[in-house]
Amino acid sequence: KAYYDSINHRLAHEAMCYDRFTLGAVVLPGNPLQPPLIEPSTASVTPYHTDVNRIAAAGALVAAVRRRKGGEFTVSADASTVPPDPATWIRMLDGATNAVSVNALA
Repeated sequence: KAYYDSINHRLAHEAMCYDRFTLGAVVLPGNPLQPPLIEPSTASVTPYHTDVNRIAAAGALVAAVRRRKGGEFTVSADASTVPPDPATWIRMLDGATNAVSVNALA
């Protein structure tokens, strides 16, 4: 009970909403984002280029490993309620010479 009482339910709800509506991704080559990276407010479901949702980050990692090619990529949030499928992730990583949004591949 002490654990559940210690959770800030408002912040948890905001984080879950952000994750729900930013399942898309933008893949950029290299690391083009320069510090300072300001953390966005979790009170908004607007995707921020300096953030990525946890599901998209995991999908990008799995796709990068399956791809079996070298490369350095930055994955940023994009508006979508559906995450990229494995084939789309591979296309996004392969096409990262230009910024590629999952929405542009649909």
